[in-house]
This record gives sequence, structure tokens and C-alpha cells, in this order.
Amino acid sequence: APQNLPLPTVTLTLESGPLKGRKFQFTSRTTCVIGRGKDCYPQMPNDPSHQTISRYHCFLDINPPAIRVRDLSSRNGTFVNG
Repeated sequence: APQNLPLPTVTLTLESGPLKGRKFQFTSRTTCVIGRGKDCYPQMPNDPSHQTISRYHCFLDINPPAIRVRDLSSRNGTFVNG
């Protein structure tokens, strides 16, 4: 009988700022844009403490357990794992 293996998962965890600790989990193939824009997911707040995040900051191509990140010419750049 096949084993019930856990689904591959990509978890994005916010590590600083007012939303520190917030997690976004993805278990299936998807694409999304992180930013302050109303149509972004994950959407960051459009307030003074998040002004270094562009309205459309970076593009994520998620295919668990892999993820590709592409900066969308944001003014402050996109940093992954430090």
C-alpha cells in the first residue's frame, strides 16, 4: 500500500517588521507577486513602515519544494536568506 507522504511545501516566513512571524504556505504549483499593490499576494501593507517594498516588488514561481524569485526592478532590491 502507498505511504501517505506529506505534500512538498514552500513556506515564506516574514522575519522582521510589524508582520514578523506571518507565514504563507504553498503546496501546489503557483505564481504570485509580492508587493504593496492591491492585487498582490502576499500583499504587504501600504504604510510608512513598508515603503521600501515596491508596489510590485518580486515575482515568485513556486513548484514545491522549489521556488524561483525574480526581482521586478524594485528600487531596494530583493534579498533571499540574508
